[in-house]
Amino acid sequence: MSKPASENGRLARDRFARLSQAVGDLSGARSHGAIVDITRRAARDITGSMGVAIVLRDGDRCHYIAEDSEVPLWTGQKFPLTACISGWAMLNRQQVVIPDIYVDDRIPHAAYRPTGVHSLIMTPVGEGEPFGALGAYWRDIRDATPDETSSLAALARCMSTSLQNIDLMGSLRAEADHKQLLINELNHRVKNTMAIVQSLSAQTLRADRPTADARADFDSRLMALASAHVLMTEAEWRSAPLHELVTRTIAPFADGAGGVRFQIDGPVATLPPKSAVAFALAVHEL
Repeated sequence: MSKPASENGRLARDRFARLSQAVGDLSGARSHGAIVDITRRAARDITGSMGVAIVLRDGDRCHYIAEDSEVPLWTGQKFPLTACISGWAMLNRQQVVIPDIYVDDRIPHAAYRPTGVHSLIMTPVGEGEPFGALGAYWRDIRDATPDETSSLAALARCMSTSLQNIDLMGSLRAEADHKQLLINELNHRVKNTMAIVQSLSAQTLRADRPTADARADFDSRLMALASAHVLMTEAEWRSAPLHELVTRTIAPFADGAGGVRFQIDGPVATLPPKSAVAFALAVHEL
């Protein structure tokens, strides 16, 4: 029996008000769990269904992650994408409305019999390439109203946007944290370098030394320090190869009037950043 026009109008207004509330709640949600909770409760209220389920795509499987239902559905279970209607909705990127599931061969009937479900709406979540689905289920054989299908589609879009916004904010926070770590590390390295330069200055530019000699030694030591820093930067400030460190440090002195002055040999070894810089300066002094 059809409902009076006045009752249909009231139901439509109530459905719109509940959808508006859900949109506002989703815009303020700050976690995946909150978004899922808001969506499942709103979907049940908006449709007046016996139950709703939220599904996420997990590779080639559908993972039923949450529900709000009179009877247990499939929370925690996973099914092949090709073996459930939520997978069909995701793969075909379209909402599915089924008045009687037992005359539709896309439905795994055995999985539905214990639930008492006879009709459903399954809505994909995610624009372009859906990553989830929102299902609403009824006990009776029925035709869904346009208001129900459009409301679920709108709710699914809001859920998708909220989840993507959460992921984006998480990425931005991670990037900001990473940048701050880099800034802190850079500040630390600059302070260490300045301390080394001050030490070199104190050792080299003494009042009892001729200015030209002192300047030449100071420039030479700065070049050794710079060479070590270049090597550490190339190694992304991880361990530096000892052979390369020594080779670069002695390069300015390697060739003399009699030809090659040094022969480098030894086992393969690496040094951590702080030790590498100090070792390079020590080799330079030698």
